[in-house]
Amino acid sequence: ASSMAMAMATTTMRVEVPVKRLMLMRHAKSSWKYPVSDHRRPLNSRGEKSSRAVGQYLYENACWPSLVLSSDAKRTKETWANMARAVGSEVASSTRVLYLPEFYG
Repeated sequence: ASSMAMAMATTTMRVEVPVKRLMLMRHAKSSWKYPVSDHRRPLNSRGEKSSRAVGQYLYENACWPSLVLSSDAKRTKETWANMARAVGSEVASSTRVLYLPEFYG
């Protein structure tokens, strides 16, 4: 190998880049019990329970999000609230949450 190639090989630096993770999630199971608009449909009891379980799972597996972009539908807000409740306010408050009306529909 040429001395130029050797010089380049010895000066190459390794740069550690933090891993970014994109998760796409759907809201938990919603209720059809009440005659409300789709946007205002709440979670049912199964959805409340499963969203807490998902929150706990994400936290325990080091997958807790730093940023949440969500529609502003009632069931998506309730899904996040239950996930956050499952891990406590100290963990949940580390996440930036943006509810975006343009995500609905």
